[in-house]
Amino acid sequence: MKRVLSLVAAAATLAFVSIFPTQSSVAQAKVLGWVEWGLVSKKKIRMRAKLDTGARSSSIHAEDIEHFRRNGRDWVRFEIRSKKGQSARLELPVHRWVRIRRAGAKTHKRAVVLMGICLGTRYKMAQVNLSSRSRMNYALLIGRRFLGDTILVDSSRRYTTEPNCRE
Repeated sequence: MKRVLSLVAAAATLAFVSIFPTQSSVAQAKVLGWVEWGLVSKKKIRMRAKLDTGARSSSIHAEDIEHFRRNGRDWVRFEIRSKKGQSARLELPVHRWVRIRRAGAKTHKRAVVLMGICLGTRYKMAQVNLSSRSRMNYALLIGRRFLGDTILVDSSRRYTTEPNCRE
C-alpha cells in the first residue's frame, strides 16, 4: 500500500510540474508587449505582430494563395506584405491542413506552413496558418504555441523590443 501511495504521489508531482511552469522557466522568459515588431521568413519581412494569448495557433495574412503538388506533397505559393510595402513571394510545403468553422459560414480548409519568426531575440519555427487578415489590424497573429513558456505578454505595453535574432 505504501508503494502504491508513493507511486501516486510521484505521478501527481510529475503532472503538477509538467502543467505549471517552474520559477526558473518563468525567470528565463522574456516579457514582451501585446504588440511587437517581428521578422517573418528568411526574407526578414518586418511586420507588426499581435501577441494573442487567447489564440492557440499563429496566423499570417497571405494573398494570392495557390495550392500545388511537388514530389507527391501539398505545397502553397503565396505572398506576404508589410504595411511599409516590403513583400515576399514564398513557396512552402503544407505542414498540415486545418478546418475552420465560422458561425453562419461554410467550413473551409486552411493550409498551415512552418515559418521562421523572430520576436525580440527569440527565433522559432512556427506553425502558421495562411488566412485573409485584410480586415484585421495586425497581419501577423502570434498564438500560445509560439509563446510557450519562453515569452510572457504584458498587456499594458507595446513595442518593447526590436527583432534581433541570429537566424
